[in-house]
Amino acid sequence: MAATETADAATLPTPTRSGWECRACSEINDVENSVCVACGLSIYDSYGADSGQRAADPETALRRSIIFPGFGYGSLGFGGIGMVTGFLAVASVIVGGMLVIAGELSGIVLIVTFVAIWAISVVDVIRLAQGEPVPLLRPRVLSVVGGIVVVLLLAMVLIAFQSATT
Repeated sequence: MAATETADAATLPTPTRSGWECRACSEINDVENSVCVACGLSIYDSYGADSGQRAADPETALRRSIIFPGFGYGSLGFGGIGMVTGFLAVASVIVGGMLVIAGELSGIVLIVTFVAIWAISVVDVIRLAQGEPVPLLRPRVLSVVGGIVVVLLLAMVLIAFQSATT
């Protein structure tokens, strides 16, 4: 059985520095391509991945994304991005709502931030489900957005605290 496993491993295409080699036609494809430019074979088929590793149905991803910001990322293999997106959206809407209820209209900025994060995550999940290889909300982008949201949260809380004490 070990000889069979070795033979199977030898027939799989190997990634190269410039891209991945298609198993069907030996074309070297850019790493950003999810299908072979020469014959159209999916990278998943070329590397022998099972269907669970492929992109999800765009309609299902859309429904999940509409239910909760970031929820659609999980089925696409981007669970970490989904959790951070959901956290940023929820933190924005909770603190923004609390500020608006307290009479601070500056909380509207955080509610708008919530809507923006939700809308971007919906678009992003649809893109990923349709085969786009890289999310819009990459970890670096989420770090910047997270930093901005944290600064906004702190600024809004300080504004509300100053208003309450004067």
